[in-house]
Amino acid sequence: MSLSITKEPTKTRVLLIGGGGCLGPYLQKMLLSRGYEVFATSRKADNVIDGITHIPVDFMKPEAMEPSFWSRTLCDNHIEVVINNGAITSSRNPDDFQRGNCDVPEKIFQAVKDSNQVKQIIQISSLAIEAKEEVIKNSYYPRTKLLAEERLKHTLKDSPVKYTIIRPACIISTEADGGMPVLEMATMSNKFVATVGSKKINPVTAKDAASIIVACINNEKSDGKTLVAAGPETTWAEVLQKVRKNLGMKEGWHFQVPEKVALFASGKIAENPNGLTRRLVDYCSGINSERVSPEVIQVSTLWKLPLSPERRDTTKQITGIDARPVWEQFEHVNRSRWFQDRISTNGDAQPWDGDPDDSRHYVEAERARKRPQQVPPRRDPASPKSPEQIDWELRVGTTDSDGARPKTDGRGVQ
Repeated sequence: MSLSITKEPTKTRVLLIGGGGCLGPYLQKMLLSRGYEVFATSRKADNVIDGITHIPVDFMKPEAMEPSFWSRTLCDNHIEVVINNGAITSSRNPDDFQRGNCDVPEKIFQAVKDSNQVKQIIQISSLAIEAKEEVIKNSYYPRTKLLAEERLKHTLKDSPVKYTIIRPACIISTEADGGMPVLEMATMSNKFVATVGSKKINPVTAKDAASIIVACINNEKSDGKTLVAAGPETTWAEVLQKVRKNLGMKEGWHFQVPEKVALFASGKIAENPNGLTRRLVDYCSGINSERVSPEVIQVSTLWKLPLSPERRDTTKQITGIDARPVWEQFEHVNRSRWFQDRISTNGDAQPWDGDPDDSRHYVEAERARKRPQQVPPRRDPASPKSPEQIDWELRVGTTDSDGARPKTDGRGVQ
């Protein structure tokens, strides 16, 4: 009588490079839910959720440029699939884009090729590289992302390792910084919404983008393919109006800023970084101009490219994912943490239960929440006021018996 011993199937081991940002958290949760054993690189351990092994690495540190580091990481953890989501999206130093988006990934590609275990690599690129040639030449981010694609194909040309390239469109999420500009743009005014130009766009939710990426793992149909992660064709005006509707607000009058005016204004940012032009660009384009270089702002409005339905259909056929309109994820925002748990009109953590159409209070409250709260120095009521307490009341003002703060002049004096 012979005994047949069945070996327990092992989970596919996935290395997620870049576990933070707008897309990383969604990839982590989705990989875990699909039963993969996940290892994630990130500068901070806080960016990695429970159940995932954290591998600390910083693309700006010397170790990230050492092929031996990536080879050890792949070998020691028996990695079979690599998802490269690491990227430098904003910096005022052009060398950071070259290093983070091109040079470090090239070391990763070489380590993947030399590995005897890795079977597949998924490179997260950007739809921005499909912009006009002059835009690519004048913008560091899409240019370095395009170079990374070329180096990936060159490195793995004669390798058995399969690769897939994913080019996401503008990613929007309510659970990360990607959603806040959309909310601010939609609720900045009760009367109107402002957008730059009238180009067609294909924004995608972070959840749908992550679903498309994970669906490519061990998917022979995606081998050697360049797929887009994009939602249905729309315009920024339609997105903002639909978001307002889902927040319970009235439709606003659409004010369209010509692209040439926006580009001229963004060019003035370099000359006057604290001026009105910065607010104009931030408001109309949803870009935080304090975090990106002026040249990125100047070309950002030209990145909004329409996609042919055939390309979205190709992604759907290969992955089975049909990306939904981005505004649908905002349907219940006014009953979630944005309007209840995090929004406070007076900074005392009391939820705002006012009229959702009063967007001015919403925006002011969210900005107040982001500012560090000032705490008055404590003192014994029976003792004389200390110099610190007197200075506090001069700067901030005192409170009435009912806790309300009286009006003060600019120095905090009534």
